Amino acid sequence: YKDTNPFRYMIDQGLTLCSGSDSDVIPCIPILDLHAAVNRNVEEHSINVYEALSMMTSNAAFAIFKENAKGYLKEGYLADIVIFDSDIFDIDKSKLKDMKVVATIKSGKIVYKDKVYYA
Repeated sequence: YKDTNPFRYMIDQGLTLCSGSDSDVIPCIPILDLHAAVNRNVEEHSINVYEALSMMTSNAAFAIFKENAKGYLKEGYLADIVIFDSDIFDIDKSKLKDMKVVATIKSGKIVYKDKVYYA
């Protein structure tokens, strides 16, 4: 495990990393992917939240040649949006996995909203 997924080194070498889920192998829970990228078992392999989020959004769009249509919150782009109960850039990195989803928007429609936050 000490040599696997050295994200920090790969990014520092100029590689564009993207993230996804091996949902046939593990449950598809994107916040755990983000948490794991930021909180690596080997500290020097860890990356910051912005880099991890980029792996899951703009870099993933780039990897499938869709960077001109998705991967950014930008007018005219496709956007699936998740809203959390905490500021993803301000929360302690060890708590990322504990954030709760407040709402999810897919293709411009709210597909999930937590009744606690939206009465």
